[in-house]
Amino acid sequence: GMMTLVLGTPGGGRTSLFKVLAGNTADNSEVTGKVLFNNRPIDPASHHHDISYITQRDNHMPQLTVRETLYFSSECNLPESVSKETREKRLQILLDILGLDRCKNTLVGNDFIRGISGGQKKRVTIGIDLMKGV
Repeated sequence: GMMTLVLGTPGGGRTSLFKVLAGNTADNSEVTGKVLFNNRPIDPASHHHDISYITQRDNHMPQLTVRETLYFSSECNLPESVSKETREKRLQILLDILGLDRCKNTLVGNDFIRGISGGQKKRVTIGIDLMKGV
């Protein structure tokens, strides 16, 4: 795989750029010109396999474990035709890749419920989005 780092001053437009690339703009936003990704127009049906926009806020259900959170994401994002066995395999792959296997049975938590660390929470947020295209 390949990762691209985008640096800039505050207010320089990084967030706006990534929102446009991810197809995550507000309904009343106007984007002019052509938006191409790998020299192709963005295809909303499959674009989430190429790029993802992860927000800075980690909004999770604090009463769920890491494993339950990622499995719930698979239930919401994957087609019904994907079997439970395939979902479980994808879940385990993500737990391993993101280094979350050790805390998979720990509550995500919040300010009132003790749970995983902030770094682990960020990786759960990334895992939720990756569940769509693993």
